Amino acid sequence: MNVKEIEFPPPFELRKSILTNILKSPVVFKNQIKSWSIPWTTNELTEQYGHILLDFRIVPKSYKGISWEYQQNFVKATIFDFTSWQSEENKILDSANSFKKYEKDQYWAYSSYNYMNMIFSETSDILQNVSWSVFGFPEIKGKESTFWLGAEGANTPCHYDSYGCNLVAQISGKKKWVLFPPSDSAFLYPTRIPYEESSVFSSVNILNPDLSLHPLFKKSHPHVVVLEPGDVLFVPKKWWHFVLNLDSVTVSINTWIKLDSDSESRLEESVARALMSSLIPLYAPEEEVWLNPKEELDSPEQTLNYITTSLQEVLKIKEKSSLPSKVCKTDDKSDVHSENHEVSIDLCNNKFIEKVKCLQFHECVENDSSYHTCYQAFQESYWILVSCI
Repeated sequence: MNVKEIEFPPPFELRKSILTNILKSPVVFKNQIKSWSIPWTTNELTEQYGHILLDFRIVPKSYKGISWEYQQNFVKATIFDFTSWQSEENKILDSANSFKKYEKDQYWAYSSYNYMNMIFSETSDILQNVSWSVFGFPEIKGKESTFWLGAEGANTPCHYDSYGCNLVAQISGKKKWVLFPPSDSAFLYPTRIPYEESSVFSSVNILNPDLSLHPLFKKSHPHVVVLEPGDVLFVPKKWWHFVLNLDSVTVSINTWIKLDSDSESRLEESVARALMSSLIPLYAPEEEVWLNPKEELDSPEQTLNYITTSLQEVLKIKEKSSLPSKVCKTDDKSDVHSENHEVSIDLCNNKFIEKVKCLQFHECVENDSSYHTCYQAFQESYWILVSCI
């Protein structure tokens, strides 16, 4: 269908749609961050911030399993080291370059979850120039965002985040996202091992699924999109996602938006943390690692304190919500809390917003053997599957 050209929704309207869960499915916002005065190219990034030191996960491209962090090697390297590695032959790299012993056609590297206020100096322009105000969140800037840098083939294991929702800005290179709705959880075989606070992982190897081991996966409903520079993806709360870099230098910046429902999620996570802190030392085999590298277990006293604090927060919110209050309305005709309230953002007639299309597995899977052929094409193509549905 033709897309009607209308104005991008006002920031307050978009903010309301995100915070009140009116926007329930992933969407891509087009051409809304070009005004960000940040390095958009590899050369600009290297020139301005080449000295920044990051942790990179190194994985052989021949490895076909899930790229769990605890199973991989890590190196410390500067952004200059990384971009030089991707643009030059290893034999001419400086001997001090941490990537020199890794051939770029045999390995990929990924630096993820870098809180920008931790890696950039307080005076860096990028901390102010990254601003999510056009989406209704002027209080969120670079200091509240994270920086991701990786090579072609680098990927993040399929998981969902327990807290909030996600805005992801693609800065350079292309990145493929495969998302699944919360209703697909049973098809994705959730696991808390490796344990990481606020992350629930899928046991399914998205790139090389084994349907004999995970037969229900073929019932899932993947939503697929390839993000290009300037795109911003909205990931609703508890949507599963697997992410794959498609270019040699791929840069993303993201932020998590806090939601009212996070208080209950924090209570659930505090209970999970208490269980993991108690059980992992007793049951984890010596030859296995059940914790992600940056995760630490807590004492019983600490976990009990987390549970108590989280429970008090939930009870306080429930008590507040039970008090009589004025009806919250966005205008004279619409109640934002009403089940009949209709979002005023027209997703199907907006050239700046594209809804991520769902792929039905039954459309391409007639039997288990044909699945792998279909999924190979699924990996190799650069489809931009965003359309109004």
